[in-house]
Amino acid sequence: MANVLKRTRSARAKLEPKWCDSITPHQQLQQYGRSICFRVGDTGTGVFEFYCIPFDFNDDSDSQSKNQKNDEPPPLPTGILPFQENGEIPWLSTFAAVGSSLFCFGGKKTGEFPLSTFYRYDDDDDGTTGGISGRWYTNSSFDMIRARCQPQIIAMGGNLLVIGGLWKNWEDGSSWAEVFDPCSNSSSPAASLPNELQAKPSVVTAALRSSNQILVASTLSNAAFVCDVRTLVWDVFDQSDQFVFGKGTVSHFRDVQGEAAVVKDTILCWFHFRGNLLRAYDLKLKMWFEKPITGLKKVGKIMSDLYDNDFSLLPLDYDHICLLLFDHSPYAAQTCYSVFHCIKVLVSINCTGERPIFKASVVSFRSYLLKKMSLHFIEAVVLTSFYRLRQPSSSATASTIVVVFSSLVVVFCSRPSISPR
Repeated sequence: MANVLKRTRSARAKLEPKWCDSITPHQQLQQYGRSICFRVGDTGTGVFEFYCIPFDFNDDSDSQSKNQKNDEPPPLPTGILPFQENGEIPWLSTFAAVGSSLFCFGGKKTGEFPLSTFYRYDDDDDGTTGGISGRWYTNSSFDMIRARCQPQIIAMGGNLLVIGGLWKNWEDGSSWAEVFDPCSNSSSPAASLPNELQAKPSVVTAALRSSNQILVASTLSNAAFVCDVRTLVWDVFDQSDQFVFGKGTVSHFRDVQGEAAVVKDTILCWFHFRGNLLRAYDLKLKMWFEKPITGLKKVGKIMSDLYDNDFSLLPLDYDHICLLLFDHSPYAAQTCYSVFHCIKVLVSINCTGERPIFKASVVSFRSYLLKKMSLHFIEAVVLTSFYRLRQPSSSATASTIVVVFSSLVVVFCSRPSISPR
């Protein structure tokens, strides 16, 4: 990404970035086939802003220029504008995607109880959305089975598994999750939760697509299970390298959150927000790893006390992940903008020595400016144009819907915690 403004040496020089026109998901998908879409919350107004940025990037043009002197600050990144703003979508909702369709599930408005409704956004022009295109919409018939706040959401096989987030009676294992069908905008109950997890409201997840399993693990204990999505049978997750923390033994899940970014089919990656580390578990080696991301400090001044809801982690391809995070500090004294980084990270494990060596390193990044300093709560998803979800007609049969599901391409979702300040 080219930086667009040369700054003078005058200390009084006004920093004015170039603002690009907003790009819609449909425009991105037409040009690239895939796109990263993210939302941020404006803590001042309660409005969500939605952005699209390119999925593929292989340069590090935001790093320091060869002609730039060390005592000169870098030029400002390019500014981007949201393609949508919405003040109706409730806080504590969860952002998700299937194909080119976006969703916001549940949430809670000020002074109200949690909601079972969800919002949907389709940005195509082929008439498949019933005339509702290019804006967020909801309907009284669009309801989840249970009202939820901040549920975990996993996309697998064209469906969305909505996990947890129950405001009350979260220990009720029979209602812990539901399976959402985006073709019919309806939900059905999921498999009951194991007893060991029913009293654990804080969990992390991972989609183990190579084995058709879903991992659900508590961040408060060593309880961790996998569910086979074909048989709906739960098994204990076989993890090793547990350690003592305070009194008792807990798992490495205690400092991670949300859904893991899975690379190489077997490496589960979480961003350790308290230490700017990447924490990973290899399913084959049955080993935990924790390492700083090499080159992350060169991207910007990443704060060691980064808020736990100011980042998002996504899988990009077989061995790369994407870390999206806010960095409010570099230009805070000179501008009223938020600095946003999109960082491509290579993940590898070298098993040639006595003990496997885990590595995570920045290979490229892009930086952007957003117009407000009060933006937080990054939630990012990957959109794909490989298929489009079509609303089933009244004559559609069950076998037709099954065929649609069998052709769906897996889409990844990532959701950090949202806690209004």
